Amino acid sequence: MRGASFSIQDRQGSSIKPAVNPCRDSRHGHRQQGPAVNPCRDSSHGHRQQAPAVNPCRDSSHAHRQQGPAVSPCRDSSHGHKQEKKPPSPCTLPPFGLPLHPMDEKRYHDKQPWAGPLVPSMKRRRVGHDYQGRCIYMVTLSVEGRRPLLGHVTGDGIDEPAVLQPSDLGHAILDELTKIPGLYPEIKILGRQLMPDHLHVILFVQRRLPCHLSRVISGFKGGCNLIYRQFKHQGRITDAHTTLWEQGFNDRILEGRGQLLRMVDYLHDNPRRLAIKRAHRDYFEVQRGIQVAGYTLAALGNLFLLQAPQLLQVQCTRRLTPEQIADTVRHFLDQASAGAILVSPSISKGERAVMRAAFERGYPIIILQENGFAPLAKPGGKRFDACAQGKLLLLAPWEHHNDRRTIQRQQCMALNDIAAAICASSPQPQSQS
Repeated sequence: MRGASFSIQDRQGSSIKPAVNPCRDSRHGHRQQGPAVNPCRDSSHGHRQQAPAVNPCRDSSHAHRQQGPAVSPCRDSSHGHKQEKKPPSPCTLPPFGLPLHPMDEKRYHDKQPWAGPLVPSMKRRRVGHDYQGRCIYMVTLSVEGRRPLLGHVTGDGIDEPAVLQPSDLGHAILDELTKIPGLYPEIKILGRQLMPDHLHVILFVQRRLPCHLSRVISGFKGGCNLIYRQFKHQGRITDAHTTLWEQGFNDRILEGRGQLLRMVDYLHDNPRRLAIKRAHRDYFEVQRGIQVAGYTLAALGNLFLLQAPQLLQVQCTRRLTPEQIADTVRHFLDQASAGAILVSPSISKGERAVMRAAFERGYPIIILQENGFAPLAKPGGKRFDACAQGKLLLLAPWEHHNDRRTIQRQQCMALNDIAAAICASSPQPQSQS
């Protein structure tokens, strides 16, 4: 869901006519406009200079500035008036109150040469997005130092449901959250989930905000920090930190079909996921600098899968027909059912079909991926449960990046080479098609 942006349409007059000086009589509801003539009457000028220009209407009684061909005032200081400037383009409009993404994009690219290398961050706003317009966001705020001040989870998520029990501070933070729609009627809270060290909230901006979304979140954080300091003053919290939240926040723009429902389910499932992660910490911690078959990789999942007696690479040409892909899937599923661990970057259509079929049948798999892992990365959806069961291992040879990138041919070849090296110790020959 993209915010609206300005579009500028050029207005061209017909042939040049004798100019009409826009009327400045306050009794008129507007200024008369026509092809412009520079009203310079200096006798040293041999003719009147003609120049099409934009004379924005500055009458305060108007609800907006009317634009059209107008008079370009003379630059001669002896005439007693100054030249009026053209109205600013959308790229130079003030930062709040108007659609901004053309300006944001221009500023981003103008400052890029001096910004240095881009450091991956989960708290960076999307360049070019209008954060005042109608949109749905999932916002995440993390407690500074990841201190579990907001509550605790009961239940293991398997035999008994996992539930978040808010602390007194957690209850106060939830009460503060309910004040946002009162201060900003344009915002509706669609969902929330308090966790021991962070807060998820889904915000629906129904109408245009009077300010950037960051100001709304900053105001909420300021109120929470005031409550936090009151708790410290009362002796109910004792630590060295002076603020509750980390600097900044993470926002996820929900604009895809079905994405809102998936995020609501994700919020409700958060306590269970936390309980399972605590029961299987080794499977959900990002391991960096792992040496595998001569390569240095980052890993997330069950590293013991690398010690399986048979590792089988899945590599399929892109030229396979649907019938050949079906035969390939059956072949690799037979191997997986016999105990082989399938290894693949899952790039081509055939590779994806094989790995998806093995995953859906509950067979252990190892996947190599182009994008690395953020510090607190964890698998999503069904991959989370497979990871908890020790049936999934994700490997990445490169660093994490936030932006979407199209994988390059050299990267595809490198990932397949790594998969082949990992499987090289397998006692049985590799199967390829």
